[in-house]
Amino acid sequence: MLGWFLGAAARQTLRKWSLRYQEHGVEGLCSQSRIPHGFPKTRVWLVHKSWILGLRNEQNLVARRIQSELFREHESLLSLATIHKMLTRHEVSSVNRPRKKSSDSVRYKRFIPGDRVQINTTNIASGTYQFTSERILEAYFQKGLALCKLEDRKTDL
Repeated sequence: MLGWFLGAAARQTLRKWSLRYQEHGVEGLCSQSRIPHGFPKTRVWLVHKSWILGLRNEQNLVARRIQSELFREHESLLSLATIHKMLTRHEVSSVNRPRKKSSDSVRYKRFIPGDRVQINTTNIASGTYQFTSERILEAYFQKGLALCKLEDRKTDL
């Protein structure tokens, strides 16, 4: 029965088992952990550490925002996992921003219902966007696409 089992195993596996048996004996045939014995060198320098902790402490930024600020200010590309590791290693508290209660919020009111705002999106870098807005209602009135003038609508209200 053992011969059938050995015949079903791959040649590389049999060679690995025989080398382990020659080096360690029967204990070498026990299953072993497959985690790597060494890890690559860290890529976070003291400068990066000071930048990350400074942005969190001074501006109270979340990890994703810290990543984009590092790229924007210092052209440093660090992954989110690296930034999270740095923050947890130094036991930095999480960002707690109080939520507004719905009763405290101010409703958006315009003279004309359905007043439009155009939002322009600009891609600054990979994954980094800038949003700008401008009112385009005046453009509709200037082109003559509206049925009445803005002043007439204001007096009707």
